[in-house]
Amino acid sequence: MLYERHSTKDKILEVARKLAIEKGLDNLTIREICKEAGISVGAFYHHFVSKEEMVEDSFLIYDNKLYSKLDQYDKSKPLASLKKLLMDQVIFVSSFPYQLVVEYYRAILSSSSKKAIDEERTYYRAVDYFVGLAIEKGEFSSEYTKDYLTNYFIKHVRGNLIHWCMNPNNINVVEQTSFEIDQLFYLFKGLKR
Repeated sequence: MLYERHSTKDKILEVARKLAIEKGLDNLTIREICKEAGISVGAFYHHFVSKEEMVEDSFLIYDNKLYSKLDQYDKSKPLASLKKLLMDQVIFVSSFPYQLVVEYYRAILSSSSKKAIDEERTYYRAVDYFVGLAIEKGEFSSEYTKDYLTNYFIKHVRGNLIHWCMNPNNINVVEQTSFEIDQLFYLFKGLKR
């Protein structure tokens, strides 16, 4: 039964994502989501208190996908795995129309719960894990704390995605972020704070 509940919730999120790409978040109704997902409105409210909560949880779709493939990241190569993890996030988010990403960010910024920036998210924990391994292996200067570097990389990626939303036709966010991550890795290897 627990699996069934999660699959229904995931189905709602996937259908909402698909419809939001087609119509935009503001034009999306709970009834449309339920009809497309083949569920009752009551089933929707079993999983979400509101459309706003569902929108917030939509950002967690990436975490669900990430959790199922964590074993694909190589613990013996923490920098390569950290870059892959950060780039997977950029690739996932930038695969959506930028207008939809703008709407998601707007919804998240106006929310009081801030689930998208919860440090217990799979994405945050995975970044933190690989940063810690890189510090242990001496790939980052020990002058930097794990928390500092974890937050720095996450904020940098988020900032690049927001910048892309503001300049979608002028930026290749995947190439730019990849290049900048390499620069940051170099910077954090040798320079002291």
